[in-house]
Amino acid sequence: MKAILAQLMVVLLLITITTNNSFSQSINLDESTGCVVSEVRGKVTYTEKGSKTAKIVTAGTVLPEDATVTVANKASFSLACDDRSLSFRTKGTYQMAALAKEVQAKGEQSRFAKMAFAAKGYATDTTKRKGWGDRDSLLFTIPTGGKVPLQPTKFSWTPLKAGSIYKLIVYENAKDAPVLSATTSGASFNFDPAQLAVKTGKLYHVQVMLANDNKTASRVVNISFVSPNEGETALEPLMKDKEYLKSDAVKKSLMEAMELESRQLNSLASERYQKAISMDAKNTLAKQLYAAFLDRVSK
Repeated sequence: MKAILAQLMVVLLLITITTNNSFSQSINLDESTGCVVSEVRGKVTYTEKGSKTAKIVTAGTVLPEDATVTVANKASFSLACDDRSLSFRTKGTYQMAALAKEVQAKGEQSRFAKMAFAAKGYATDTTKRKGWGDRDSLLFTIPTGGKVPLQPTKFSWTPLKAGSIYKLIVYENAKDAPVLSATTSGASFNFDPAQLAVKTGKLYHVQVMLANDNKTASRVVNISFVSPNEGETALEPLMKDKEYLKSDAVKKSLMEAMELESRQLNSLASERYQKAISMDAKNTLAKQLYAAFLDRVSK
């Protein structure tokens, strides 16, 4: 991403990812180095260098290297720095520079981060790591839960070893026959809901597994179908925002992703994150934000 103005641009979004997990999201889209918070429990604040005002840390906050972080009693947060992530659960005050070093030293290259950082050939490290290439590594990239427009959509998931045959199941009730049961040799399937008896507003469940081994399966992803124009409607207010209008294409895509996530349109949000990465394959911040998004919705 090209250098942008020194002033930090903060996008404030109020999001509800699930009925039990509401948080406000403060996204700094500056190219300044920092780590992205993927999850917060309890009260965590940070103070930037030269400031006396403490700010609330929320999922999606980009913490600058010179910030001081304070973790309250019984609070915790997860931090993604480049392609590694680590959770902090101890009460106290910390310097971000030290936290970032700890993430790099002790953090794992999670399957979520690897998915983001592998985009466009960015990652060259193919070392097998815990959580990647194991039995639990079959997970959806699209959909990731939430609301899905009732239109043709490419369902995709992390691939396993070459030659694997996958079975995709979409069902309304596990006790009934599935709405869709299909096998494919690729790690994706072009899903056309118009060919199936699905309705908007109803909750459906999606799972993918190895066709010859149903124990090697993704978690069940819960989705509901909404109007095909739901995404466009959700983005209408953002299209009039002054900061959005003066932003470059990569930042616009990231802002759109955050807005769509705030409406639980996770599949569309994922596409926008990936679009931002495809436009600037060396943009570390876009990959960090995408990894943090995957970490939130893939649990």
